[in-house]
Amino acid sequence: MNCHAIVIGGGPGGLLAAHTLASRNWQVTVLERATYPSAAVAGPQPRRGAPQSHCLHMLMGAGAEAFDAIVPDWRPSILRHGALPFDALQDAAMRLPGGWLPRSASGITMYACSRTLLENVLHEELLRYPRAQVVQASPVVGLDIRDNHVAGVHTASGTTLSAELVVDVSGTASRLPHWLADQTGQSDAEPWPETVVASPWNYASRWFRIAGGRQPDWQCLTVAPEGNGGCAAMMLRAEEDFWNVVLLGRKGQVMPQNDVEFRAFTAPLADGRLSAALEGARPVTPIHHYGRTTNRLRHVEDLLGWPSGLAALGDSVLTLDPYFGLGMTNAARGAVLLAEHLDAQGSGPFDGPAYQQDLARLNAAPWRLVTGRNTDGTPVHRKSAQLAQLYAAAPSSPDIARAILEVQHLLRSEDSLMKGVAA
Repeated sequence: MNCHAIVIGGGPGGLLAAHTLASRNWQVTVLERATYPSAAVAGPQPRRGAPQSHCLHMLMGAGAEAFDAIVPDWRPSILRHGALPFDALQDAAMRLPGGWLPRSASGITMYACSRTLLENVLHEELLRYPRAQVVQASPVVGLDIRDNHVAGVHTASGTTLSAELVVDVSGTASRLPHWLADQTGQSDAEPWPETVVASPWNYASRWFRIAGGRQPDWQCLTVAPEGNGGCAAMMLRAEEDFWNVVLLGRKGQVMPQNDVEFRAFTAPLADGRLSAALEGARPVTPIHHYGRTTNRLRHVEDLLGWPSGLAALGDSVLTLDPYFGLGMTNAARGAVLLAEHLDAQGSGPFDGPAYQQDLARLNAAPWRLVTGRNTDGTPVHRKSAQLAQLYAAAPSSPDIARAILEVQHLLRSEDSLMKGVAA
């Protein structure tokens, strides 16, 4: 095969899409509009152009399974770079409104590492393919479409790069709607069909370092909000004794701006466990704030005239509130689906419309889980009383706690949870 694919976006989703293509002997060019942090600087570093890179990132169970299908060596690679494996329940302190979940084995392995480390590993592994390259500081400014087939992209440098397939994984800031409007002559003022569900959260994030001997006996702490006015928090270990803390406050609430306010915000949370963990912690970054948390589902599957040779996945199509930690997992699942379509279609132009239809069906489950809405915006009919009973029972039942965790990790459906833990 002598086909060329261009992947727009060099984040985890873009790199996974590139792996999918490179492993099938495509020539792959990843175009990343920003630059990666210097590997010479120790510790987690944010990447310009990726606002959420200041915050902790979790790869959920379904995401890890998708990574396995795409990059078989990713687990040993991140371990060599300092990541630490841990059980999602036994090695985590998780507090629901009804109490702390039991520290029992779940069988779900997570990894204490930063997004930076994971991204670097995916980058390094991709470059093992001789026909794959990542071009940094190379923004895409448009598509080259001929006879309703994407034939390449236009870059900010004024060049046009040809390709048989273009995959947009450029995230929430994707310009794809505008590029397609430019090519089809449609009014740029006409938005794509989408469903939007607001998030109640604002975030404040900060990185800390905790010296050996002063670290807590868990790798991850999560505190669910209690009541309508409740706050929430997460703390996750990364490589090299770095830890990230994310505080969640309701929209309109003033988030911490300095050390004193940060500590005061954490004081009532997690029955004092969060404050205790931070007693031996040294802040290594400023406090970063993030308020772009809206859930947004673009219904690209409903667009007439979607060209062949074009695919869009990850946050370019589905953006979820970061509180649920499903961003990387969602992108990874989309990359696995891309592999399935490539294998099924064989030679010939990539059937973009068919891929987007199947991706829409795949995205429906995480969308419902996060928003409590169907893809058309109508409420999901849940058995609220039964669900409340399960969550209330979880602190005293390892089986129920594990089942709830499996739903959160997209390893089982919420419907199966409602039918019983043994389902």
